[in-house]
Amino acid sequence: LFLMLCLGILAILSRVFIFNSDKSKSFAIDLKDTFSKEGLVVDDGKKDFDNEITAAELVDSIGMGWNLGNTLDANEEPTTGFNQGLSSEESWGNPKTTEAMIEFIAKSGFKTLRLPTTWHNHLIDEKYTIDPEWMKRVKTIVDWGIKHGLYVILNVHHDIYTNAAEPLTYGKGYRPFKKDIEESERVIYNIWKQINAAFNNGYDHHLIFEGLNEPRLVGTDYEWSFDSSASVCIEGRDVLNEFMRLMVKVIRESGGNNEKRFIMITPLAAGFQPSLESGLIFPDDSKYNPKNNKLILSVHMYAPYDFALNADKTYTKFEESYKDDLKNNFEALYKKFVSNNQHVIIGEMGVVNKNNTEDRLAWAEYYVTTARHYHLSTVLWDNGRWDVNLDGEVIGELHRDELKWHNDKLIETYINAAKTEFAKDLNVK
Repeated sequence: LFLMLCLGILAILSRVFIFNSDKSKSFAIDLKDTFSKEGLVVDDGKKDFDNEITAAELVDSIGMGWNLGNTLDANEEPTTGFNQGLSSEESWGNPKTTEAMIEFIAKSGFKTLRLPTTWHNHLIDEKYTIDPEWMKRVKTIVDWGIKHGLYVILNVHHDIYTNAAEPLTYGKGYRPFKKDIEESERVIYNIWKQINAAFNNGYDHHLIFEGLNEPRLVGTDYEWSFDSSASVCIEGRDVLNEFMRLMVKVIRESGGNNEKRFIMITPLAAGFQPSLESGLIFPDDSKYNPKNNKLILSVHMYAPYDFALNADKTYTKFEESYKDDLKNNFEALYKKFVSNNQHVIIGEMGVVNKNNTEDRLAWAEYYVTTARHYHLSTVLWDNGRWDVNLDGEVIGELHRDELKWHNDKLIETYINAAKTEFAKDLNVK
């Protein structure tokens, strides 16, 4: 009787909160399309996919990348979740993206365009239907990147609902908490189903999918860190592992080139420390890619924090000790992941402008050169804010209307450093 009672309790719990290993089949929701098929953007292209390229080769080819920041990701906090329109692209102060901008990026020497893109603010009904005009707009910019020879990373960006005081209701996005898992999985499932429809056989390995940007424990003491002794961290880790598994499943089951596409998965907060310590599980992708690992870790690293991201203008010097900090970080990523054939892209990095040009140049050269030594590629964050008199994160590099760099020498430093070859026969213990 006691055994039967225990089994019954376990069965109930498994139906309420399902946290599975990557070998399990179940999720917290029934996986079914709810979005409207009317006007659905469908990829009718045809491109051969180089299925022989490895994750190591891809990351090497990524070279130096550039983020179209504060643009397609721009959004206002939703009150209904309904469509904020194409004008959202300019709502955070950056101009409408043009093909000339993308061409300029490529001609400057960048190899990769990351497109931070927010989706929940472009829902047009109560069925998780993305505005087809928004999908077409995103597709246009992706196509410009591909046309000009760039790798393109397309993601789900500011779709985490950060108002911790409010419940997660329809149209507000997702959060990695038990109480929010069902609504979150409906969002993730339906958004990725529609992205998959719009981007598939018309795109080869130059298009990369990135699951969730900085999925984090909003409203807790651990929003940007991980503590294995904190139950909320363990909960968040388990929920996020399920989200990653769901995202990979949805992409793979869309078939075609998406069965083989490289996918970037993300630890809590996309953080360096959580990537090492949180127990992130790479989903099982062996059904579709038994011989070639197609999952890549996405990490963001504005480091060292006080110099690179802290807007406090007290921290302007690139101290010698910072070099050891960076080297240790890169070496740790190599040791835990790269050496085990789990390759890494630093999807966001950069340095706040504090009128400290020479120190930023030294940082850029050391950061990118050392990252490359440890088989990591980097993608520069550019939020379009270059006025040093502004508060906050002044990490603007491109004057988009004028098609000129704020600091040509800094950009040249990034590009040249990214030509560093991956080190051979690294002996990391």
